[in-house]
Amino acid sequence: MTKGLEAVNPLLNALSNGPLVAMGPLGAHFQQQDLLKTTENTSLWCMQNPGYLQKALQQWVELGCRVIFPLTSEANPLVLKQTGAAISCKDVCARLVQAARKAAGRSVCLGGDLQAVSLSTGRFLVPHGPLKRQEVYAAYREHAAALEQAGVDLFWLFTMVELQEIELAVQAMRDTCSLPVAVTMAFDATRRRGYRTFMGVEAAEAARFMKDLQVDVFGVNCGSLSMEETTEILGIFRQAFPGWLAVKPNAGMPRLIHGETVYPVLPREMAAHVPDWKNQGAAIISGCCGATSAHLQAIVEKLRES
Repeated sequence: MTKGLEAVNPLLNALSNGPLVAMGPLGAHFQQQDLLKTTENTSLWCMQNPGYLQKALQQWVELGCRVIFPLTSEANPLVLKQTGAAISCKDVCARLVQAARKAAGRSVCLGGDLQAVSLSTGRFLVPHGPLKRQEVYAAYREHAAALEQAGVDLFWLFTMVELQEIELAVQAMRDTCSLPVAVTMAFDATRRRGYRTFMGVEAAEAARFMKDLQVDVFGVNCGSLSMEETTEILGIFRQAFPGWLAVKPNAGMPRLIHGETVYPVLPREMAAHVPDWKNQGAAIISGCCGATSAHLQAIVEKLRES
């Protein structure tokens, strides 16, 4: 497999020598500050508030994150159509990437973030839902083209749960340009059937699929895995997938305490597992739901120690 990331940004040559840290979740950060409502389209809100986006991304960069995202995941045409937005995917991506590039400069890799259309719209591909293959492919291709034209360094497909949709999305990206592709999936631990997505995709099956699809980076994000289970699933991936691995777990399973959603894994507790993830081959490390700037700072510091 060609590690195409090396041709995109000189900084990413460092992947051969040690892991990079990617930024954590940002939409939740704006929600906690009562700036963004949970029902709002995050990409549209960030486009309308570029100052907030740029400032937040600069903070991630200052912490030591070397992969950041412009929050374009909800700019997919099918998602925008469902919100009733009149603006185009191209315009949203252009404005968000411009703001992100100002924050990142050229020394940090800018990943164009996309996410599962099925999860974003609540509609799945046939036969599980009404979405047709061609319309999903067309939406991903428009999204990828908008991101590529805006100037991202790679595509990152987040929180995927079904292989058919991944295949359509990756094909759309490859038909658009030659930027590297990263895919991360959300897995849960089952009692008898191993690690699976809620659509039934098993971890080793997914890793083999990504190998055949020749994606550049494959890994896990979100889901309900513990830190120890995250280490174990990386080992499963490593056996079947020869490319770079990425890990972006939640800060534990959320709990509702006095009406507030709390993620139980503390920054030092998450960072304590970084050496294990590194030993399992993780080249990009971050945190997903519940991971704060303190979690990412602890990860950066742990990597510097190792």
